[in-house]
Amino acid sequence: MTDREAKSVEARIKKCISTWVPIFGLSNWELSVTFDQDRDIQDRDCAGRAWVEPEYMEAGLTFYIPAILAAEDRLEYTVVHELAHVLVDEAAGGAHGFHVERSTTMVAQSLLRARGETK
Repeated sequence: MTDREAKSVEARIKKCISTWVPIFGLSNWELSVTFDQDRDIQDRDCAGRAWVEPEYMEAGLTFYIPAILAAEDRLEYTVVHELAHVLVDEAAGGAHGFHVERSTTMVAQSLLRARGETK
């Protein structure tokens, strides 16, 4: 991966975030976004991660550039999925696991379908 490829993906992610944050109602949240050019060896398919502190209206998203480059057609889905974690994780009360991940996936897919982005 070249620096140019990484910067291009980062710019596309930022644009996507700016589109979706208001849709999710997160404009008043403190949202940090980081980009990582390395991936967890134990979780090679992970394209992004989210952390949420709802009591402070703070969240952070990390995007793993190599994983996104490997599946660029899923870039918008990845952004929407990670933003969905902000809502779902709060409702789940800090729980993690299969049910939270499945709920997050369903929210992301539904929103994209409603916008006509996916089938």
